[in-house]
Amino acid sequence: MNRIRYLREKANMTQADLAAKMNCTGMTISRYETEKRELDPATIDALCDLFGCTSDYLLCRSSSPVAAVSDEDAALLAAYHAADDRARAVVDLTLEPYKKDGQPEMIQLAARGKRIDKLSGAPDRDEIREALSQVKSETE
Repeated sequence: MNRIRYLREKANMTQADLAAKMNCTGMTISRYETEKRELDPATIDALCDLFGCTSDYLLCRSSSPVAAVSDEDAALLAAYHAADDRARAVVDLTLEPYKKDGQPEMIQLAARGKRIDKLSGAPDRDEIREALSQVKSETE
């Protein structure tokens, strides 16, 4: 299921209008709308850019057309993605006990191409320090 027709009509566009913007035919748009043709990732990206929505919204996986991320959360995400493997591993390990499902799983930590088994359950500070020292010694 997708929202292409809904978004197109909301933008007061015909299938031909959308086809012109997408560099395809009206028949292609019709097939996308009726799901007789699968959307490829590039088409999903182009439609999301055109309609100003997320792919989850376009594909009916979310009821919100935009991602609701605060400036603070966006800054944290940017910092996480900019960090090296070891820094991300520390964050992942630290946050493991707080997963939404409440069931921490056995995790593995990637550190400069090496993997080590990590903790299960809710680790205490000493267990976290020990695991991080293992990572440090393996990466040196």
